[in-house]
Amino acid sequence: MLEILINQALALDEVAQQSMAKLAGKTLLIQIEGTPLKWYFAPQIDGFLQMPQTVDYPDAVVSGMPFSLLRLLSEPTLLTTGIATLSGEMKVAQSFMTVFAQLQIDWEEQFSHIVGDVAAHQMGNFTRNAQQYTQQTVQTWQQNIVEYLQEENRFLPTQPELELFYNEVDTVRSDVARLEKRLERLLMKSPTH
Repeated sequence: MLEILINQALALDEVAQQSMAKLAGKTLLIQIEGTPLKWYFAPQIDGFLQMPQTVDYPDAVVSGMPFSLLRLLSEPTLLTTGIATLSGEMKVAQSFMTVFAQLQIDWEEQFSHIVGDVAAHQMGNFTRNAQQYTQQTVQTWQQNIVEYLQEENRFLPTQPELELFYNEVDTVRSDVARLEKRLERLLMKSPTH
């Protein structure tokens, strides 16, 4: 069923299908930690996907908890953050995850067929809440660090100081341009020229 869904989505997205075709000959294994659940993905030269029951030596293996895998499917850049365990070729795993993210598949719905509606919805909510909390925390930390460096240590200039500096640079640039023009005129008038 998952293979059919992904191939239907690929059929509607030529760019994703071309990206998948570039992965022909490579295989990815995604497995949910602590469970026997695992899926093998084997792209074909036509850009569609086959999901064999097993592959002896997958090129990349991504394993993690369900909510971590859901986040990866929507944000493939998280693969490098340790949100899931990766073995094998990082570039292959990233390429697969990028294509999956492009497909706009409702992964929460797909997980509901495996773990049930309630569990899948809770995993989705947890993932969204964790993502929102993480973004807010990062923004707060960034603001706090900038404020500390500007106000406490004075390592960085404040926004008004930057604006003043930029205005002064613009003024100097204009003055230099005017001086350059004036020098050109004087050189043109000089008797040696």
